[in-house]
Amino acid sequence: MSKRKKSKSAPPWPESKILIERLPLDTDDSWQAAIRRLPAWVEGENGGDPYRPWLSLVTSRTRGWILAQRMKKDFPSSESFWEVIAEAMLSPIRGRPHRPALVEVGSGELREAIALRLGALGVGCAVQDDITAMDRSFEALTMPFGRDSGFSALVDVRGLSTDRAGRFFEAAARFYEAAPWEFAPSDAPIRLECPGEWSKPFFVVVIGQAGCPGLCVYDDLDLLRSIILEAGSCEEVAARTSAVSLTYGEAVEIPVRDLDAAERYGWPVVDAEAYPSAMRMLPGRPPRAPEPHELEVLETCIRAVTEYFARGAQPAALTVHLASGPRTVSLRWVEL
Repeated sequence: MSKRKKSKSAPPWPESKILIERLPLDTDDSWQAAIRRLPAWVEGENGGDPYRPWLSLVTSRTRGWILAQRMKKDFPSSESFWEVIAEAMLSPIRGRPHRPALVEVGSGELREAIALRLGALGVGCAVQDDITAMDRSFEALTMPFGRDSGFSALVDVRGLSTDRAGRFFEAAARFYEAAPWEFAPSDAPIRLECPGEWSKPFFVVVIGQAGCPGLCVYDDLDLLRSIILEAGSCEEVAARTSAVSLTYGEAVEIPVRDLDAAERYGWPVVDAEAYPSAMRMLPGRPPRAPEPHELEVLETCIRAVTEYFARGAQPAALTVHLASGPRTVSLRWVEL
């Protein structure tokens, strides 16, 4: 089997136009082209900040081949994107040089970047929502980079809509702005009850008094009491913990698919170190993203505790508003 060749950089326009016009036009071949961000962080040169490169990719939808690719640190310019299209025609990674009948892209912006030049070459250009061939090629190319090293993304949880994930980000932003860890003790849980919705109470500990802010929600007071009062290493505590938690960190610390969704849908993030993560912890198992009912408990607690401290942290009954409707909860401190 022959090795896959590398595509060669195309000369600038209009020199490339002259060369491409000489190529045969394959009326049976259609391509797809896209710019995608890698689903992983890459370490910066010489110890620089990590970043997520951008990949310009051209594939043949007809044959399922990757024809040209280029990776850049920053989002490619229109000229850079065009150069990859030209490379695919003049020096494809696979197959003979030729012009396709059509190049499909996923957005009007990308079409605008290349449509005029393609038209001058007798090649059509169209926006296509379904670019499945491109998706498969992108997955194959980026597999060596891996995925998130930690737990799964909220947007990948079955049955959890992007709206629900966005509401979690909004609740987490309000909680971070309220900063209850500045005056809440770390060894006194808050008991939350929701009659008619929860069969038993939950117990919330606000964390972050010494950094790493957030909160943890437990359903077993005896377990929580033993974790708080009994000495033990972090590993020993983690091995026993059953909780759902909210923590904050930098962009590199949350699943990249959630990061992409936050940017796409405009979910609020109030600080460069305040990207929220929701995590379900179970004894003897790796952490994972919460299931929909677990995230609803977490969101309820986040919103209720935020309001609880806004009212002076006195025993209270208050209403929180969720996607599924309003919930009336009662809150009070618990002595250990």
